[in-house]
Amino acid sequence: MFKILVADDEDVIRKGIVVILKRELANIDICCIEAENGIEALKLCKEHLPQLVITDIRMPFCDGLNLIKNIKETGYSPTFIILSGYADFEYAKSAIKLGVKEYVLKPIKKHELVSMVEGYVKSLANEKQRIDEKFARESENKKVVENVKQKLLRSLLDSTDAEESNRCLTELYDLGIHFSEKLLLCAIIQYQVNNENKDYIDFAVKNIADEVLTQKMGKDFLITVQYESGRLAAVFEGLKRETMFLSVKQELNKICNLVRKYLMVDVFAGIGDAVYGSTLLHKTFNFANMATNYKLYRTGNSVQLFSEIPMSLRYEQIDWGNLIRPLKNINNAEIINSFEKLIRLTPSLQSLSVIEQSYTKLVDSINRQLVKYNSTRTESIIKPLPFFELWSFLQLKQEINRYLNQVCQAADEAGIDVPNKKLIVEVLQFVRENAASDINLNIVAEKFDRTPAYMSALFKKGTGMGFNEYITSIRMAMAKKLLADTSIPIGEVSGLCGYINPKYFSVVFKNTFGVSPVVYRQNSMH
Repeated sequence: MFKILVADDEDVIRKGIVVILKRELANIDICCIEAENGIEALKLCKEHLPQLVITDIRMPFCDGLNLIKNIKETGYSPTFIILSGYADFEYAKSAIKLGVKEYVLKPIKKHELVSMVEGYVKSLANEKQRIDEKFARESENKKVVENVKQKLLRSLLDSTDAEESNRCLTELYDLGIHFSEKLLLCAIIQYQVNNENKDYIDFAVKNIADEVLTQKMGKDFLITVQYESGRLAAVFEGLKRETMFLSVKQELNKICNLVRKYLMVDVFAGIGDAVYGSTLLHKTFNFANMATNYKLYRTGNSVQLFSEIPMSLRYEQIDWGNLIRPLKNINNAEIINSFEKLIRLTPSLQSLSVIEQSYTKLVDSINRQLVKYNSTRTESIIKPLPFFELWSFLQLKQEINRYLNQVCQAADEAGIDVPNKKLIVEVLQFVRENAASDINLNIVAEKFDRTPAYMSALFKKGTGMGFNEYITSIRMAMAKKLLADTSIPIGEVSGLCGYINPKYFSVVFKNTFGVSPVVYRQNSMH
């Protein structure tokens, strides 16, 4: 809406101008505000901030020139048009000095006033559009540059190759990020992400961390890196190791308290050991990861220093061997009891490490066996959470139990002798290869010279899923991979996955994964 303030002590003229403007400019969204003297006009200007002010030069209490001067002193500067019955050169000269656009003599010609106001309204609208477009371009450019910075920083934290690290450092330097030759320290802030907060939690935590660290640590704080959703890395520099530990731990405690208070999620921070040289950032980052995993012991602290984790003798990993063979006879209690023994070990870096290694090895060993079954039923098994995403040993045991139950059931079902197994394998291969096309049960049945009813029953018996359910799962897996590739426009993904209607594709995707394709791509970019 375009706001116009009309100030004139003569009611007939003031109201006449308002009526003319509203009638003649009905196609433009304008709002006219009236003032009968300079004092009232100044007050209304401060309240409504009009873009255009049409004012008489002679008014009681405060004339038009003083009104303009007082408005400009507030730091606010709309466009001014002066209406005057005086052709005095001094008035006109003063108006020009104040930046008045037009000095119009009364009596006013209707078409001239309308044309003048319409021209200024369109001119200001075009200028606003130009500024908005420029701001949008600059914002987009900043977003692109920030994404490049974050990607390079993640690569630097992961890289163990000196050449690759130096390449990242060179590109970061060109983008304005410079690591001086001091001690460097990395910390990780980990927080819980769920369906209710996943759209804003990363942004909120990063804002809290950036504000606290910038205010309290100054130049000793370098940058935060959104390593992935739920994990924010922060990099610091300094001269004295112990001083760095103390100040970083203090500020991370503040951040954890703020996140817990305002975002109401569990949060934990791990601080790595200090290293000298930016090519070794991956080491302090890995130490910070280990310190963050210490949250499983629930010591009551929100922040854990890697250097303060107790050390002990090295423990042997569990040899799962006979415990997981055959898969359909797995004894959940026996496996969980094996973990219980490790959990009861005295908390130390070594005990935590052997728990993580045993957890990872269990999942890998089972996965290797599942491949042998060559069954689509095993493809639907939901794997347990990565070790770093666990928040307690209770959750670890729950994840293992849930996973083992799925494995046993899938292994048992995959072992059933299905008639026409060769046909099932051929059908599934055909469906996977043609999932992106307009495929349906009738087409599949015709391809293999069977009736749709026969093919439907055979499909259900061989895969444990109906045809539509299976084709949807294949297409959704394709969609995830395509959305992760930002070079492919989101509008094209639906067609590449076999969906003619993009809206229907979005509905199916959201029902499957809980988020829209747009949000999924934004999350995958982190």
